[in-house]
Amino acid sequence: MAKSGKPKSNRQSQSAVGSKQPPKSPAPSQQLPVINRLERPSVESPSDPLLRKIFWGVAALGLVILVGLSFGSGINADDKFQVDYSQKLVNWYGTFGKDTAALNIPDGNMHLYGGFFEVVTGFANKMLGFEPTNLAYHNVRHASSAMLGWVAILCAALFAQLIAGWRAGLMTLIIMLLSPRFVGDSLMNPKDIPFAAGYMMAIYNMAAVLERMPNPRRWNLVGLAAGLGIALAIRAGGLLPFAMLGLFAALHFWLKNGGFAAFSNGNVLKKYALAIIGTGVAGYVLALLFWPYALQAPLKNPLVALSKFADLEVKIRVLYEG
Repeated sequence: MAKSGKPKSNRQSQSAVGSKQPPKSPAPSQQLPVINRLERPSVESPSDPLLRKIFWGVAALGLVILVGLSFGSGINADDKFQVDYSQKLVNWYGTFGKDTAALNIPDGNMHLYGGFFEVVTGFANKMLGFEPTNLAYHNVRHASSAMLGWVAILCAALFAQLIAGWRAGLMTLIIMLLSPRFVGDSLMNPKDIPFAAGYMMAIYNMAAVLERMPNPRRWNLVGLAAGLGIALAIRAGGLLPFAMLGLFAALHFWLKNGGFAAFSNGNVLKKYALAIIGTGVAGYVLALLFWPYALQAPLKNPLVALSKFADLEVKIRVLYEG
Protein backbone atom coordinates (compact mmCIF):
# COMPACT_ATOMS: atom_id res chain seq x y z
CA MET A 1 0.00 0.00 0.00
CA ALA A 2 2.90 2.32 0.79
CA LYS A 3 4.53 1.61 -2.59
CA SER A 4 1.36 2.26 -4.52
CA GLY A 5 0.91 5.64 -2.76
CA LYS A 6 4.40 6.98 -3.62
CA PRO A 7 4.06 6.96 -7.44
CA LYS A 8 0.69 8.57 -7.08
CA SER A 9 2.24 11.45 -5.19
CA ASN A 10 4.96 11.77 -7.85
CA ARG A 11 2.39 11.90 -10.63
CA GLN A 12 0.49 14.61 -8.79
CA SER A 13 3.62 16.75 -8.45
CA GLN A 14 4.42 16.30 -12.16
CA SER A 15 0.86 17.24 -13.03
CA ALA A 16 1.13 20.35 -10.87
CA VAL A 17 4.36 21.36 -12.60
CA GLY A 18 2.91 20.65 -16.02
CA SER A 19 -0.20 22.72 -15.34
CA LYS A 20 1.83 25.82 -14.50
CA GLN A 21 0.80 28.50 -17.05
CA PRO A 22 2.55 31.80 -17.90
CA PRO A 23 0.97 34.87 -16.28
CA LYS A 24 -2.00 36.15 -18.25
CA SER A 25 -2.02 39.69 -19.65
CA PRO A 26 -4.48 41.95 -17.89
CA ALA A 27 -7.93 42.22 -19.40
CA PRO A 28 -8.61 45.32 -21.52
CA SER A 29 -10.61 46.77 -18.65
CA GLN A 30 -7.55 46.46 -16.41
CA GLN A 31 -5.13 48.24 -18.79
CA LEU A 32 -3.95 51.74 -17.97
CA PRO A 33 -6.27 54.42 -19.40
CA VAL A 34 -5.08 56.73 -22.18
CA ILE A 35 -3.85 59.99 -20.69
CA ASN A 36 -5.32 63.07 -22.37
CA ARG A 37 -2.79 65.82 -21.71
CA LEU A 38 -5.08 68.41 -23.30
CA GLU A 39 -7.99 67.96 -20.92
CA ARG A 40 -9.10 71.25 -19.36
CA PRO A 41 -11.96 72.54 -17.20
CA SER A 42 -15.23 73.45 -18.89
CA VAL A 43 -15.74 77.12 -19.75
CA GLU A 44 -19.54 76.89 -19.74
CA SER A 45 -21.54 79.02 -17.31
CA PRO A 46 -25.24 79.50 -16.44
CA SER A 47 -25.23 82.92 -18.15
CA ASP A 48 -24.18 81.49 -21.53
CA PRO A 49 -27.64 81.63 -23.20
CA LEU A 50 -27.97 85.37 -22.48
CA LEU A 51 -24.36 86.14 -23.40
CA ARG A 52 -24.77 84.24 -26.66
CA LYS A 53 -27.78 86.35 -27.64
CA ILE A 54 -25.95 89.57 -26.77
CA PHE A 55 -22.90 88.37 -28.71
CA TRP A 56 -24.79 87.77 -31.94
CA GLY A 57 -26.79 90.96 -31.51
CA VAL A 58 -23.61 93.04 -31.19
CA ALA A 59 -22.06 91.15 -34.12
CA ALA A 60 -25.06 91.91 -36.36
CA LEU A 61 -25.00 95.58 -35.36
CA GLY A 62 -21.26 95.71 -36.03
CA LEU A 63 -21.75 94.37 -39.55
CA VAL A 64 -24.34 97.04 -40.36
CA ILE A 65 -22.13 99.81 -38.97
CA LEU A 66 -19.00 98.64 -40.81
CA VAL A 67 -20.74 98.36 -44.17
CA GLY A 68 -22.41 101.73 -43.63
CA LEU A 69 -19.13 103.45 -42.78
CA SER A 70 -17.40 101.93 -45.81
CA PHE A 71 -19.40 104.11 -48.21
CA GLY A 72 -17.73 107.21 -46.84
CA SER A 73 -14.16 105.91 -46.93
CA GLY A 74 -11.50 107.18 -49.32
CA ILE A 75 -9.34 105.47 -51.91
CA ASN A 76 -6.47 103.35 -50.62
CA ALA A 77 -2.97 103.74 -52.06
CA ASP A 78 -3.12 100.08 -53.14
CA ASP A 79 -6.26 100.64 -55.21
CA LYS A 80 -4.19 101.89 -58.15
CA PHE A 81 -2.65 98.44 -58.48
CA GLN A 82 -5.58 96.41 -57.18
CA VAL A 83 -8.14 97.85 -59.59
CA ASP A 84 -5.85 97.25 -62.56
CA TYR A 85 -5.22 93.68 -61.38
CA SER A 86 -8.95 93.14 -60.89
CA GLN A 87 -9.72 94.14 -64.48
CA LYS A 88 -6.98 91.90 -65.85
CA LEU A 89 -8.21 88.97 -63.79
CA VAL A 90 -11.76 89.47 -65.04
CA ASN A 91 -10.40 89.44 -68.60
CA TRP A 92 -8.34 86.29 -67.93
CA TYR A 93 -11.34 84.36 -66.61
CA GLY A 94 -13.69 85.91 -69.15
CA THR A 95 -11.51 84.75 -72.06
CA PHE A 96 -10.78 81.36 -70.43
CA GLY A 97 -7.10 82.18 -70.15
CA LYS A 98 -6.55 83.65 -73.62
CA ASP A 99 -5.88 87.15 -72.23
CA THR A 100 -2.64 86.55 -70.32
CA ALA A 101 -2.05 90.09 -69.04
CA ALA A 102 -2.78 88.95 -65.46
CA LEU A 103 0.10 86.45 -65.48
CA ASN A 104 2.90 89.03 -65.44
CA ILE A 105 2.42 92.55 -64.06
CA PRO A 106 5.79 94.26 -63.51
CA ASP A 107 4.18 97.38 -62.03
CA GLY A 108 3.53 96.29 -58.46
CA ASN A 109 4.18 92.58 -59.11
CA MET A 110 0.48 91.99 -58.63
CA HIS A 111 0.61 88.58 -60.30
CA LEU A 112 2.47 87.34 -57.20
CA TYR A 113 -0.68 87.98 -55.15
CA GLY A 114 -3.73 85.77 -55.10
CA GLY A 115 -6.81 87.28 -56.73
CA PHE A 116 -9.69 86.27 -54.46
CA PHE A 117 -10.78 89.80 -53.53
CA GLU A 118 -10.14 91.17 -57.03
CA VAL A 119 -12.01 88.36 -58.77
CA VAL A 120 -15.07 88.57 -56.50
CA THR A 121 -15.36 92.37 -56.57
CA GLY A 122 -14.34 92.58 -60.23
CA PHE A 123 -17.12 90.29 -61.42
CA ALA A 124 -19.61 91.92 -59.02
CA ASN A 125 -18.84 95.32 -60.55
CA LYS A 126 -19.02 93.90 -64.06
CA MET A 127 -22.45 92.40 -63.40
CA LEU A 128 -23.64 95.71 -61.94
CA GLY A 129 -22.19 97.67 -64.88
CA PHE A 130 -19.82 99.82 -62.79
CA GLU A 131 -16.50 101.14 -64.12
CA PRO A 132 -13.44 102.32 -62.12
CA THR A 133 -14.41 105.90 -62.91
CA ASN A 134 -17.71 105.43 -61.05
CA LEU A 135 -17.92 106.00 -57.30
CA ALA A 136 -20.18 102.94 -57.04
CA TYR A 137 -17.32 100.77 -58.33
CA HIS A 138 -15.23 101.66 -55.29
CA ASN A 139 -18.23 101.42 -52.97
CA VAL A 140 -18.60 97.77 -53.95
CA ARG A 141 -14.93 97.16 -53.16
CA HIS A 142 -15.07 99.00 -49.84
CA ALA A 143 -18.30 97.31 -48.73
CA SER A 144 -16.74 93.93 -49.56
CA SER A 145 -13.66 94.85 -47.56
CA ALA A 146 -15.86 95.88 -44.61
CA MET A 147 -17.67 92.55 -44.68
CA LEU A 148 -14.38 90.67 -44.67
CA GLY A 149 -13.17 92.86 -41.81
CA TRP A 150 -16.30 91.83 -39.93
CA VAL A 151 -15.51 88.17 -40.66
CA ALA A 152 -12.02 88.64 -39.18
CA ILE A 153 -13.47 90.29 -36.06
CA LEU A 154 -16.14 87.61 -35.68
CA CYS A 155 -13.66 84.74 -36.00
CA ALA A 156 -11.31 86.37 -33.48
CA ALA A 157 -14.22 86.67 -31.03
CA LEU A 158 -15.35 83.08 -31.63
CA PHE A 159 -11.78 81.93 -31.08
CA ALA A 160 -11.78 83.69 -27.69
CA GLN A 161 -15.16 82.13 -26.90
CA LEU A 162 -13.83 78.67 -27.69
CA ILE A 163 -10.92 79.18 -25.31
CA ALA A 164 -12.54 81.04 -22.42
CA GLY A 165 -16.31 81.14 -22.91
CA TRP A 166 -18.96 83.55 -24.18
CA ARG A 167 -17.98 86.35 -21.81
CA ALA A 168 -14.46 86.42 -23.26
CA GLY A 169 -15.87 86.19 -26.78
CA LEU A 170 -18.18 89.16 -26.20
CA MET A 171 -15.35 91.23 -24.74
CA THR A 172 -13.13 90.43 -27.73
CA LEU A 173 -15.92 91.33 -30.15
CA ILE A 174 -16.53 94.72 -28.51
CA ILE A 175 -12.82 95.56 -28.26
CA MET A 176 -12.25 94.74 -31.93
CA LEU A 177 -15.28 96.76 -33.05
CA LEU A 178 -13.98 99.73 -31.04
CA SER A 179 -10.44 99.45 -32.43
CA PRO A 180 -9.94 102.52 -34.68
CA ARG A 181 -6.99 101.02 -36.54
CA PHE A 182 -8.62 97.73 -37.46
CA VAL A 183 -12.03 99.23 -38.20
CA GLY A 184 -10.45 101.93 -40.35
CA ASP A 185 -8.49 99.38 -42.36
CA SER A 186 -11.61 97.24 -42.72
CA LEU A 187 -13.29 100.03 -44.65
CA MET A 188 -10.73 100.37 -47.44
CA ASN A 189 -7.74 98.00 -47.23
CA PRO A 190 -8.07 95.48 -50.08
CA LYS A 191 -4.96 93.45 -49.20
CA ASP A 192 -4.47 93.16 -45.46
CA ILE A 193 -8.12 92.87 -44.41
CA PRO A 194 -9.10 90.01 -46.76
CA PHE A 195 -5.92 88.21 -45.69
CA ALA A 196 -6.77 88.79 -42.02
CA ALA A 197 -10.25 87.39 -42.61
CA GLY A 198 -8.91 84.21 -44.21
CA TYR A 199 -6.21 83.84 -41.58
CA MET A 200 -8.56 84.23 -38.59
CA MET A 201 -11.15 81.98 -40.21
CA ALA A 202 -8.48 79.30 -40.56
CA ILE A 203 -7.19 79.75 -36.99
CA TYR A 204 -10.63 79.63 -35.35
CA ASN A 205 -11.86 76.63 -37.32
CA MET A 206 -8.52 74.88 -36.86
CA ALA A 207 -8.94 75.15 -33.09
CA ALA A 208 -12.60 74.08 -33.31
CA VAL A 209 -11.75 71.04 -35.44
CA LEU A 210 -8.94 69.90 -33.15
CA GLU A 211 -11.10 70.54 -30.06
CA ARG A 212 -13.62 67.97 -31.29
CA MET A 213 -11.31 65.42 -32.85
CA PRO A 214 -11.68 62.64 -33.83
CA ASN A 215 -15.27 63.69 -34.68
CA PRO A 216 -15.16 67.35 -35.79
CA ARG A 217 -18.18 69.22 -37.06
CA ARG A 218 -18.56 69.41 -40.82
CA TRP A 219 -19.22 73.14 -40.59
CA ASN A 220 -15.82 73.67 -38.98
CA LEU A 221 -14.11 71.50 -41.60
CA VAL A 222 -15.68 73.61 -44.35
CA GLY A 223 -14.70 76.80 -42.51
CA LEU A 224 -11.12 75.58 -42.12
CA ALA A 225 -10.79 74.76 -45.82
CA ALA A 226 -12.35 78.12 -46.76
CA GLY A 227 -10.07 80.05 -44.41
CA LEU A 228 -6.95 78.32 -45.71
CA GLY A 229 -8.03 78.93 -49.29
CA ILE A 230 -8.91 82.61 -48.82
CA ALA A 231 -5.66 83.38 -46.98
CA LEU A 232 -3.52 81.83 -49.72
CA ALA A 233 -5.75 83.34 -52.43
CA ILE A 234 -4.78 86.80 -51.12
CA ARG A 235 -1.02 86.47 -50.65
CA ALA A 236 1.63 83.76 -50.55
CA GLY A 237 2.02 84.21 -46.80
CA GLY A 238 -1.19 82.21 -46.60
CA LEU A 239 1.01 79.12 -46.76
CA LEU A 240 1.74 79.65 -43.06
CA PRO A 241 -1.66 78.39 -41.79
CA PHE A 242 -1.14 75.19 -43.80
CA ALA A 243 2.12 74.55 -41.94
CA MET A 244 0.47 75.44 -38.63
CA LEU A 245 -2.34 72.98 -39.33
CA GLY A 246 0.08 70.11 -39.84
CA LEU A 247 2.14 71.00 -36.76
CA PHE A 248 -0.78 71.54 -34.39
CA ALA A 249 -2.66 68.47 -35.63
CA ALA A 250 0.38 66.25 -35.02
CA LEU A 251 0.90 67.68 -31.52
CA HIS A 252 -2.81 67.41 -30.72
CA PHE A 253 -2.95 63.77 -31.84
CA TRP A 254 0.12 62.89 -29.76
CA LEU A 255 -0.91 64.74 -26.59
CA LYS A 256 -4.60 63.80 -26.58
CA ASN A 257 -4.18 60.10 -27.31
CA GLY A 258 -1.48 58.98 -24.90
CA GLY A 259 1.80 59.93 -26.56
CA PHE A 260 3.52 57.28 -28.67
CA ALA A 261 0.77 54.78 -27.82
CA ALA A 262 -1.54 56.87 -30.01
CA PHE A 263 0.06 55.50 -33.18
CA SER A 264 -1.26 52.03 -32.36
CA ASN A 265 -4.82 53.32 -32.70
CA GLY A 266 -5.23 53.10 -36.45
CA ASN A 267 -8.87 54.19 -36.46
CA VAL A 268 -8.19 57.51 -34.72
CA LEU A 269 -5.04 58.10 -36.78
CA LYS A 270 -7.07 57.59 -39.96
CA LYS A 271 -9.68 60.15 -38.85
CA TYR A 272 -6.98 62.72 -38.10
CA ALA A 273 -5.30 62.13 -41.46
CA LEU A 274 -8.54 62.39 -43.43
CA ALA A 275 -9.64 65.57 -41.67
CA ILE A 276 -6.31 67.39 -41.84
CA ILE A 277 -5.12 66.29 -45.28
CA GLY A 278 -8.62 66.67 -46.73
CA THR A 279 -9.09 70.25 -45.54
CA GLY A 280 -5.52 71.16 -46.51
CA VAL A 281 -5.93 69.89 -50.07
CA ALA A 282 -9.38 71.49 -50.40
CA GLY A 283 -8.03 74.84 -49.18
CA TYR A 284 -5.07 74.71 -51.56
CA VAL A 285 -7.26 73.89 -54.56
CA LEU A 286 -9.64 76.71 -53.62
CA ALA A 287 -6.74 79.18 -53.54
CA LEU A 288 -5.50 78.07 -56.95
CA LEU A 289 -8.91 78.73 -58.49
CA PHE A 290 -8.51 82.45 -57.70
CA TRP A 291 -4.82 82.78 -58.63
CA PRO A 292 -3.99 82.41 -62.34
CA TYR A 293 -0.22 82.76 -61.81
CA ALA A 294 -0.24 79.89 -59.31
CA LEU A 295 -2.35 77.76 -61.66
CA GLN A 296 0.48 77.79 -64.20
CA ALA A 297 2.65 75.75 -61.79
CA PRO A 298 0.56 74.82 -58.73
CA LEU A 299 3.38 73.41 -56.63
CA LYS A 300 6.14 75.79 -57.69
CA ASN A 301 4.70 79.27 -58.22
CA PRO A 302 3.22 79.84 -54.73
CA LEU A 303 6.70 79.17 -53.32
CA VAL A 304 8.25 81.44 -55.96
CA ALA A 305 5.86 84.21 -54.94
CA LEU A 306 6.70 83.68 -51.28
CA SER A 307 10.43 83.97 -51.95
CA LYS A 308 10.00 87.05 -54.18
CA PHE A 309 8.41 89.05 -51.37
CA ALA A 310 11.75 89.07 -49.56
CA ASP A 311 13.22 91.08 -52.47
CA LEU A 312 10.46 93.67 -52.87
CA GLU A 313 11.15 97.25 -51.86
CA VAL A 314 8.21 99.19 -50.48
CA LYS A 315 7.89 102.95 -50.20
CA ILE A 316 4.79 104.26 -48.48
CA ARG A 317 4.46 108.05 -48.28
CA VAL A 318 2.09 109.48 -45.69
CA LEU A 319 1.23 112.98 -44.50
CA TYR A 320 2.96 114.00 -41.28
CA GLU A 321 0.42 113.75 -38.42
CA GLY A 322 -2.35 113.05 -40.90
